[in-house]
Amino acid sequence: MSAARYIVIVVIAGLSVVAAALGAAVSADPAHLFRTPAAYAEIARLLHAGTPVGELDSPRHRLINRAFIDSLDQAPETVILGSSRVQPFSPAEAGWQRSLSLAVEGGDLGDLLYIYGLLRDRALIPARTVITVDPYIFAPDSHLLTRNGKHASLQRIVGLLETDCIEDFGSQIPLSWLAEVLTLDYVLESLGKLGEGSSDQVRFGPDPELRSPGFIKRPDGSVLFSREIRTRSAAYVDDYAATVLDHPVGRGLAFTSLDPCKTAVFQAFLDLLQHDGTTVILAMLPYHPTAFRLLESDRAVLAQVDGFVRQLAAQRSLAVLGAFDPGQSDCGQTDFLDMHHPKQPCIERILEPAVESGTRQSAAAGQ
Repeated sequence: MSAARYIVIVVIAGLSVVAAALGAAVSADPAHLFRTPAAYAEIARLLHAGTPVGELDSPRHRLINRAFIDSLDQAPETVILGSSRVQPFSPAEAGWQRSLSLAVEGGDLGDLLYIYGLLRDRALIPARTVITVDPYIFAPDSHLLTRNGKHASLQRIVGLLETDCIEDFGSQIPLSWLAEVLTLDYVLESLGKLGEGSSDQVRFGPDPELRSPGFIKRPDGSVLFSREIRTRSAAYVDDYAATVLDHPVGRGLAFTSLDPCKTAVFQAFLDLLQHDGTTVILAMLPYHPTAFRLLESDRAVLAQVDGFVRQLAAQRSLAVLGAFDPGQSDCGQTDFLDMHHPKQPCIERILEPAVESGTRQSAAAGQ
């Protein structure tokens, strides 16, 4: 066999393997790079119709938010970005007009960029953007990004950020969907999904009476946690908060300095938001008093993040609301669902200044 023929055979075989891998990845689509599952589109339809959605064992808020934003017909007045720590807060219950919570569980720095990028792609820039800042988004060893099909919007918005650190940050984003789906891990995951059958199954149902024992997604994007979490006694929560140093919450704060790349990207993100004309408000939500007392002795990083956020705000004339210290946020023992998730009244007291002279005035002007 001639060398030329051998090379042709090898090339054809290689292309066949690539085609097979690509076909498996597109068919299984485990990270939903190519389509939003029908179930999430239906959840978004119910939410837009004003119907809470319950029976969610563990709602995948990134996918729900993507479907929800895709079907928005006008820009919201206020958008809240962050993690599950702000999800219990209902803008509608607080009287905020045309406002949405688009926070996601485990929300990282990439999530802040991604969610805003989805809105920006659809020219749905909100009048104001409230960012609830969690300390771990600046951790040197934490992940920057979470999957679930956010790469295209994330690539676009990262490309707009002006920082010398962007190459380091961008290196953790797949160069394209092709670079993502042709990795060995992704191909193996795709083959596994094909073997299991449909991966788009999710249990959900309309829950207008808010009776579901599981998570409930409300039309304003906020989340009612499971009944078990909502009904915990204050004594139980206090005892639970005392375990914070042995809990992932405490271990996730076990770093001594902020990642310089992540802080640079965050600053560039704030600059982009201001360039887009949205009013930026930064907020820090408190930890349970018992948890904070224990964290304060070992986790000086909380003070570093607090100082960093306030410095950025002062440089850009931004408002800063709340603090990690529950004493500074006027939140007590009974204001928490667990060691780090405040309840509605606590968050409402903190965030109220964000809209008391904005959203309410806008609503009055339109009447």
